[in-house]
Amino acid sequence: MKLAFSTLGVPGLPIPEVVRLAATHGYHGVELRAHPEEPLALTSTAPERAA
Repeated sequence: MKLAFSTLGVPGLPIPEVVRLAATHGYHGVELRAHPEEPLALTSTAPERAA
């Protein structure tokens, strides 16, 4: 079974840090919480999502 790490537990943490944290602890994927106060939001533009 593969496990994914959710960003609900680390609010505001930059996405590269989330990926490093998840990989360090053996997770196989990351579930990104989309919210206006997070690095990724439903209103994010394509350049913002690419960053």
